[in-house]
Amino acid sequence: MEVVGVVIGIAVVIGLFWIGRELLCWYWKINESLAMLTEVRTLMARSVKAQERIVDLLEAAQTMGNTSAQTDAAPGLPPMFPHN
Repeated sequence: MEVVGVVIGIAVVIGLFWIGRELLCWYWKINESLAMLTEVRTLMARSVKAQERIVDLLEAAQTMGNTSAQTDAAPGLPPMFPHN
């Protein structure tokens, strides 16, 4: 009988811990913050991929000798990727 009481006691403590954790997370808005941070991380990853693609395209255009887009867009400024 003592073993059953210990098991029930442990289950009650775990249940109370879980309920208390959920209440604290709700009160401090931790769950919402986590969801927003996850969304920000996803958007940042997309942005990095887009920026890498733009850099690849600019480098490809420069290796083909097509720098007119850079000079027309910003006359008087040095090219973004100068030749070495």
